[in-house]
Amino acid sequence: MKKNKFDISKEEMAIIVGENVDRLCAVEIRPRMAASGVFPALYDATRKKYAYPLTYLAASEIIKKTKEKDHVFILTGAGCPPKYPTGESDGPPGAVALARALYLGLKLNPIIITEERNFEPIYGIANEMGMNPLLPGQSFSSRVNSLLVLDFPCGKERAKDASFKLLQKYQPSAIIAVERIGANKKGVCHSMKGLEVDANNFAYLDSLVELAREKNIFTVSVGDNGNELGCGIIFDTVQRVQPWGKVCQCPCQSGIASSSEVDILIMATVSLRSVIMAFCDSKEIPSTVGEGMPISPSTQPVLTHTSSIFSSILSVCINSISSSR
Repeated sequence: MKKNKFDISKEEMAIIVGENVDRLCAVEIRPRMAASGVFPALYDATRKKYAYPLTYLAASEIIKKTKEKDHVFILTGAGCPPKYPTGESDGPPGAVALARALYLGLKLNPIIITEERNFEPIYGIANEMGMNPLLPGQSFSSRVNSLLVLDFPCGKERAKDASFKLLQKYQPSAIIAVERIGANKKGVCHSMKGLEVDANNFAYLDSLVELAREKNIFTVSVGDNGNELGCGIIFDTVQRVQPWGKVCQCPCQSGIASSSEVDILIMATVSLRSVIMAFCDSKEIPSTVGEGMPISPSTQPVLTHTSSIFSSILSVCINSISSSR
């Protein structure tokens, strides 16, 4: 029987939605800066690597590669002292929103991994979103709407051992990085302005992603400039279009382009916005559209986000960060 050309399947519709979500994530709404106007090239280079929309692929593959009660690592945290003593605001809101979507939508156990300095804004956002960070000694079965937040030690020399222990203990089915800076080919991390990130004050999570890929653990990263984990997939493009892509402003002189790779890279003009669009508003992850429905085991959770919810969690994050300066 010949298919009606107007009879669009659920899978085809999900791909259409994904393509439009990708376009929304790729709209460059930024203040004037040296890197203004370069993002379209970063997105186009990434999109050419895959047969389907980036957000669709990430959401659908996570569903395929995980099962109920599996652990999923979420890596976040971009800023560090002295300028950002409790991190920056692009990352933690998206990480917590993602944790909530995975827990409520797919019944996965989310584990956010970052430096301890980022705990305060993460806890504040979690509280605002109705999620409950686990206390020492508690398990995911101890509390409803739970997530675990773990400290990863700063310094490259401690990263390999910490990565091995985490993967061995929790056996994650997937790792998702949200606005997490990655190192260049010389192992140096940079801000988008080409300045070196102090390795002694920064967790070298490249090691965790690298070891996970060796173990065939599914990896996703969300970035917006090309200096984030996973952007090695578009390394040449980052070096070509970013002002400090090839030659940075620090002594290494090797540019901000991250050299690490992941299975699926999502490039978006604002990382946390793409996470919320890709996963929390995903048509792939089961959800009920609506507003104001309480989070409880007796109701179908609402994973979609309104502007008021987004504004609220961002305000909590910024207030937490600002109060510590």
